[in-house]
Amino acid sequence: MSEGQTQLTRHAGRRPLLLAAVMLVGIAVVLAVVRWEGLFEPPAPPEAVPKAAPATAPSPPFAKLPPPVPLAPAPPSFDIVRVEPSGRAVMAGRAPAGSLVTVNLEGPKGRVVVGTAQSDAEGQWVLVPDAPLPAGAGTLTLSARLAHGKSLAGPDKVTVVVPIRPGEAPPVALLNGPGATPRLVQAPPAASGASPVGLDLLRYGARGGLQLAGRAPANADVRVYLDNHSLGEATADGSGHWSLSVPQTAVQPGPHSIRLDQLSATGEVVARVAVPFERLTDVGPGKALSPANVRVMIVKPGECLWVIAEHIYGAGMRYTLIFQANRDQIRDPRLIYPGQILMLPAAPAAGEKPG
Repeated sequence: MSEGQTQLTRHAGRRPLLLAAVMLVGIAVVLAVVRWEGLFEPPAPPEAVPKAAPATAPSPPFAKLPPPVPLAPAPPSFDIVRVEPSGRAVMAGRAPAGSLVTVNLEGPKGRVVVGTAQSDAEGQWVLVPDAPLPAGAGTLTLSARLAHGKSLAGPDKVTVVVPIRPGEAPPVALLNGPGATPRLVQAPPAASGASPVGLDLLRYGARGGLQLAGRAPANADVRVYLDNHSLGEATADGSGHWSLSVPQTAVQPGPHSIRLDQLSATGEVVARVAVPFERLTDVGPGKALSPANVRVMIVKPGECLWVIAEHIYGAGMRYTLIFQANRDQIRDPRLIYPGQILMLPAAPAAGEKPG
């Protein structure tokens, strides 16, 4: 083979390589031009499409609540009753704000209006009657007329005793609240030199139990005994009044004694007083009046027929029962005296008018 043929053969073997190199260079040039002109850029990512909120069931409408029930207004009540020996009085208490409070007196002559007063925005009322309370005993009651015209009766009852004659006896006011121990809102003043602790009220119920109230130094502790058996302890309030209810104590008919011990802060007895009393034989309603079931009592200082009837029969108006049974020694039902012995007839049967 000649030298020329040999070179042709070599060039023929390199031709594919040269062609491939030229093609690669051309492609590179084209890509550079395209990129330079901005003709070839990666596509921008698609804008984010907000996702739709998942479908939910429609919320049920709010159930209509019933309108709030207005609170019932509190009935009117007594806080203070002060009576002078002349019958002049001042009274104060609570009632619904803006109501017209009426104080009535129920006595032997029926019911009379003592006076009216307007309660202020805080529900407090004060009444100074124009006329003095009549001499003798009676029961004060309350009612309030609200702003919308409705009338509301008060549960409190205050038994008041105005002396018949000047200097005969001090006035007394006894508050009887529903379900509470009766409380003396105006007790007779203690005698000079008397014990600082005293018993002003003693009641026993037909079903047993005792209710006691009295006086002692403010915030003092008082221990109470019945025939030397402890009934319990009571603490006087800031005005020096204490009360004790003992529902489980049965007091048998006959003579008894209540003893009061005022205690010091260390539990020592600093004052003591004993009060004798007699539990009378009970007389049931409707029983015939006979020597076997007639009770007798000795009138104690400060007592009157109205208060005795409140205690025995539960109503002062039934004083006429005692008056009729003792006409031989009582000329004026407003006047009875300590030491008198009175017969106490049986209470009338249900539905029967008192004598």
